Amino acid sequence: MSEQNIQLLLHELISSFVEHPDALVVDVMADGPGYFIFEVTPHREDESKLLGQRGCHVRSLQFLTYRFGEAQGKKYLFNLVTTQESGGRRQADRKATLFDPEPIKRILLEIMKALELPVHVSAEQDGTTEEGYLYFVFVIKVMDPKSGKTLLGPVPFGKGQMTLTEALGTLLRAIARAEGVVFQVEVEQTP
Repeated sequence: MSEQNIQLLLHELISSFVEHPDALVVDVMADGPGYFIFEVTPHREDESKLLGQRGCHVRSLQFLTYRFGEAQGKKYLFNLVTTQESGGRRQADRKATLFDPEPIKRILLEIMKALELPVHVSAEQDGTTEEGYLYFVFVIKVMDPKSGKTLLGPVPFGKGQMTLTEALGTLLRAIARAEGVVFQVEVEQTP
């Protein structure tokens, strides 16, 4: 998958949970042979959404971008450009009455394609939570043991470790919060 395709995928993913997707800019710059920087500049009010609590969203985006590069045999870096005077605020809780999970399913499939993981993704509504939120389950069916290890295995990153499933779960929770629904991600390995 080319750097331009990764750029578009990052834009689509991030646009799913920010309030001002039209103001979002994702640039890609070569910084030496096989080394690319994906620089993301959100609307000022969306900066806190991209950061997440204690930096969880930006760390997940950095990890996912790093893994995209690994899959291509290159070095990819995610850089968030902020104004450092974030006026962002958490979106008021709202409950969706209708939600189509297909666009999120398509994003998950594109992510898996970029990571070169043969999987099948399904999405279905599984009722509502006690609080009245629509509840959706995304099931990633892994087609081979190596893909399962790639999704579930911890990888050293920054000062700790992270798994792709953790990163995807964090980003899907951000999307769900923005949409007023609840998501769960499950990984199943086929025999």
